[in-house]
Amino acid sequence: MPPVSRVETSSASVPVASPRVLRAGPSHVRSALLAALLVCAAGCAPQDAPHFGWDTSVPGKTIARRMCSDCHGLDGNPTSPQFPRLAGQQKVYLVKQLTEFQTEHRWDPTGTAYMWGVARELTPKQVDEIAAYFSAQTPARGAAGDATLESEGKALYMNGIPKKEVPPCAGCHGNEGLGAGDVPRLADQWSHYLLEQLGVFSTEERPAAVAMHAIVVHLTPRDKLALATYLQSMGKK
Repeated sequence: MPPVSRVETSSASVPVASPRVLRAGPSHVRSALLAALLVCAAGCAPQDAPHFGWDTSVPGKTIARRMCSDCHGLDGNPTSPQFPRLAGQQKVYLVKQLTEFQTEHRWDPTGTAYMWGVARELTPKQVDEIAAYFSAQTPARGAAGDATLESEGKALYMNGIPKKEVPPCAGCHGNEGLGAGDVPRLADQWSHYLLEQLGVFSTEERPAAVAMHAIVVHLTPRDKLALATYLQSMGKK
């Protein structure tokens, strides 16, 4: 069962994480959840309370700004590398990921600890509107990293590793890392998050990405670091 329960405010039923999640989830997730609970404990204003529930009349943009901003930023550009940049991400990809969280088909640690509960009661229309809102935002430019790692990462991204039958990342994600459709934008994404997800792919915790698992298992830790370093600073928009 999804690890959330509900508490009642003066005018809304609020989805929150269960004590099990607060004990077992990743430290950054536990901190974010505890901070959110403290805010509600201090008192949610009646006029704001409906936006913390899943009222089907609430526009996706409003939910995105109110429910997603603590982690992902108001415009999809978070200040913490723990959370992925959503600004400028492919809309189709965002819809797919939210749907996978809703149906519990994506079970990497952050997904099970938090995103299942966040996404579960969104309507298809709200999912579409949230994805449209974040995809329309301007992504922040990622920071440059070690020049040697960037050079190695660029070679891997553009050429792959032929002797290991690793295809070039650009073949799917594009030369500028912008992605297309359900293939995500990688340009300017936090290197920390990219490394985390490469680790997830290697353990098959994102089963929808079977092709990524087949590629990532051939990458060394150095390959992954180089690739993440290059991607964080490669964006053109």
